[in-house]
Amino acid sequence: MFWLVFSVLQLAGAGYVLAAVLSWRGARFRPSREHPFAVLPTALIALAWIAAVVAMVAVGDVEFSRWAGTGGLMLATLGSLFVLLRVR
Repeated sequence: MFWLVFSVLQLAGAGYVLAAVLSWRGARFRPSREHPFAVLPTALIALAWIAAVVAMVAVGDVEFSRWAGTGGLMLATLGSLFVLLRVR
């Protein structure tokens, strides 16, 4: 149960980072009046997160939960790295 909850939290963190990376328009990090996240990428990431959590609960395997959580973090890292390398 611990690894399932931990993997869900990992996926939530990775989804937040991916939504921020996909919504980033090259602006500096400062307060803005508009909503910082784009609606479509955030909605798609939320649907993917729900599907991953449902799959983890349906499978019920600890190793699958660990794999899914780690995979989500790796995707967020690669997406962030791609954006950083593209900008610089």
